[in-house]
Amino acid sequence: MRDGTYFFRLKTRCFVRFGEMYDAIVAYKRAHDGNSPSVRNLMAICNYNSTAAVMHALEALEAEGLITRGYNISRHICVAGGAWTHGGAHDAELTPYASMAWTRIVEYKQAHDGNAPTIHDLMVRCRFSSKSVTRAAVVELRTAQLVRMPPDPIARHLEVVGGQWTLAGGE
Repeated sequence: MRDGTYFFRLKTRCFVRFGEMYDAIVAYKRAHDGNSPSVRNLMAICNYNSTAAVMHALEALEAEGLITRGYNISRHICVAGGAWTHGGAHDAELTPYASMAWTRIVEYKQAHDGNAPTIHDLMVRCRFSSKSVTRAAVVELRTAQLVRMPPDPIARHLEVVGGQWTLAGGE
């Protein structure tokens, strides 16, 4: 029976689940240098049964003003009050391409709540001639131990060594 009591319990349970989703996003961003989790990551972390349920929760969090998302951009969740910072300069000797890529990666992460650019984003921002030139610059940054990437490259999952994502007023 769907009386007012049932609806209230259902609504409260949903808000609790949405709170779990918000906490999972914050924890993931803290653990991964501000990079956002994918919908499937959130599905696994929060024990949701479908990606549609995760999308519904993300839409609810966005409607409440707790997050914003980049539409048609994977792994791009910005948390209200979140900020990415970097400790400062490095002492690595880099080629001009890698130096430009480094600057643009740091600028992008600062402007996008710690979310990392894709190779294409980086190529456009640096005005490089091709993705292969951009990848070579990123490989040089990884060799210089300025950035980290997972063994199997994931789009938008570039971690800057010395970078940190924090939530204002968060613990």
